[in-house]
Amino acid sequence: MLLTLLLLTTGMHGQSLVHVLVDSTACMGDSVRMSVGLDAAREVQVRNVYTTVSHPEVTFLPDGRECNGSCSYRSPITFSNFTPGLTIQSANDIDFVRLNIEHSWIGDIYVGITCPNGQRAALMKYSDHGTSSCSSTIPASHRGWSTAATNAETSTYFGEPVDTEDASDRCNSSLYGNRPGIGWNYCWSNSSGNQYAPGDALIYRSANVIPVASASSYYGYSTIDSSNVRQRTNFYHPDENFSSLVGCPVNGTWYIEVLDGWSYDNGYVFDWELAMNAQLAPAGGVMTGNTVIGEGVTTVDDSTYLLSVPSVPAGNDTMVAYTVRIFGTGRTIDTVVRVHYYSDSYQLVRDTLCTGDTLRVDELVITSDYYSLDTLTAPGGCERVREIDVHFMPSYTVFDTIVLCPNETFIYENIDYTGPGDYVVSGLTAAGCDSVVYVNITDADTMFRISPFISDDGTWWSGDTTLSGCRPFRLLVRDTTMHEASRQWLFGDGAWSTDSATSHIYDTTGSFDVTLIASSIRGCHDTVVIKNAITIYQPPYAEFWWSPAKPVASHPSVQFYNESQPEDSLTYLWEITNAEGTGSDSSTLATPHYTWGDDNMAVFGKFDVLLTVYQQIVTITGDTLVCFDTAMREVEIINDWLQFPNLVTPNGDGINDIWKVVNLLECGLYTMNELWIYNAWGALVYHARDISKEEDFWDPNETRSPDGTYYYRFSGKSLFGLVRRTGMIEVVR
Repeated sequence: MLLTLLLLTTGMHGQSLVHVLVDSTACMGDSVRMSVGLDAAREVQVRNVYTTVSHPEVTFLPDGRECNGSCSYRSPITFSNFTPGLTIQSANDIDFVRLNIEHSWIGDIYVGITCPNGQRAALMKYSDHGTSSCSSTIPASHRGWSTAATNAETSTYFGEPVDTEDASDRCNSSLYGNRPGIGWNYCWSNSSGNQYAPGDALIYRSANVIPVASASSYYGYSTIDSSNVRQRTNFYHPDENFSSLVGCPVNGTWYIEVLDGWSYDNGYVFDWELAMNAQLAPAGGVMTGNTVIGEGVTTVDDSTYLLSVPSVPAGNDTMVAYTVRIFGTGRTIDTVVRVHYYSDSYQLVRDTLCTGDTLRVDELVITSDYYSLDTLTAPGGCERVREIDVHFMPSYTVFDTIVLCPNETFIYENIDYTGPGDYVVSGLTAAGCDSVVYVNITDADTMFRISPFISDDGTWWSGDTTLSGCRPFRLLVRDTTMHEASRQWLFGDGAWSTDSATSHIYDTTGSFDVTLIASSIRGCHDTVVIKNAITIYQPPYAEFWWSPAKPVASHPSVQFYNESQPEDSLTYLWEITNAEGTGSDSSTLATPHYTWGDDNMAVFGKFDVLLTVYQQIVTITGDTLVCFDTAMREVEIINDWLQFPNLVTPNGDGINDIWKVVNLLECGLYTMNELWIYNAWGALVYHARDISKEEDFWDPNETRSPDGTYYYRFSGKSLFGLVRRTGMIEVVR
């Protein structure tokens, strides 16, 4: 649309006529030519400023409950290029607020804006219809519609919602029933006199026409598709006058808040836009010459300029105001032109309808399966891509037979059908299409009764008592049900079995239900649940150690230390293999002292020690349960009796080739030691200190010692004392 401004100015040379020609609308990426007609003596300055910013953001609006830490949609828009310190002086300084939304029942919704210093205005007050955990966050002054609506709030919609909310998870927008519908634009302006629309007129549409389960089917009714931002028609007056925003800073972050105040009927917010009055745009300073200020404004010649949308702010539609200042020898002229840049759009219509329904999409009337992907021209001349994907589902007539098992009923649409008979049941398919079901109800086998047998020792029947056991505990079960086809055991700890006779080991403590679910050949089910059938208790923990950790044959005694838990309420039984290895000695002390053998025998080797701890537990039924645990350890007695041979035969046969102290390395006690070997004339032929391996002993071949008589001297030290030995060695090859 071409906008022409005629300006009459008076200067030193009399009156002159100045005109400004510019298109008021354009598409994103296009340039707009602005022509300024003026006297040659005059000069022009053009500058731009954002007066409108939009914020596209597809956001799920849950139904009156906190999801992901929030009850509402709250989104920011920021202005920064107005004159610093500029404030809102009147309600008309806010040009309009646009919200793109879909939602069932507009009376559930509260819409308000907040300026940078926290002042608020209600675009649409909450009707106080219904309650939820979120409605309490709406200010008291923003409750109750300012005027009565012709339509009751419970029979009017925002846009085209999907009215099949999925109650299984009302916070999960990915579920099919919570998918987005089609949003419509709703604009509020202080200059509009409209409050709420009657019937299906204007923007809000009545929900009383027909209850449908899909959004797009609303195309078939005579409604006006949202506010017309371009023509500034179908605007609404806010519930609370914008005068409550007087004093707000223009620069800064503004917020819109949309909140569902009732726990049903979710929706979606797609984007919002805030437009300031273009007269708030700052004027240029004192300038001379032909000057262009502002991103997206370029000079063609002295009176022609190209205007294009600036790179910021990001968003869909953006309105930019341009201040044109004409000055020279006469009076300076300031005027403002506005260009609304529209983005290309994508429209998706996807729906599943019932056979016989009609769907209207713009000029199309669709009555059967339809798919198209078209490029059209949208209002304003911008490109529009429209994808339509519609499927029509049939209705059904079904004949069914219902077999009622003992203690069962057939319930449909809150009607209880009992006993045999023929019934006609109306219903809907998954797509919401009308269907008719003819049902014949018959009784099943009444002899089917469940009969479990549960035991830990073959003597306990279900229901007689409660079993108690210590962890781990093995439970035996057997299904004695007659006329069954299958069964399932549930043991209460996550384990299950389908065997008729089976067992289960409980390895965790606590009380557990035992359940048997049996199915008859006719498909009937019966269930027996034995509550708290078995209680498993934590057994004691057996553990011990001894000192010294390595007893020796010369002192074959140890002191046992008990680390069993719990420390109190335990009894003990020690079983210690005796020195002869023919049996065990026992003790009931907590920390016994034990000696193997006597002074007349050398005891060494490995001996088993078994500790059994017992604990008496009073069960929930008052019975006494004895739980126990065992710890088996092996005590090794080291042979510390050192032997000093008097003969060595270094002939290379691998037997007695070197002379060594027997048991020195095996017992590992005398790590501090020293060995001297002398020949018959008293000369030292071999010396070793701290012997720790076979190679450290004397090899006569390595010292080239001939056959004959030699003498040794040995000294060793351990925790048990000092050993000194001397003697004679015969070397014979």
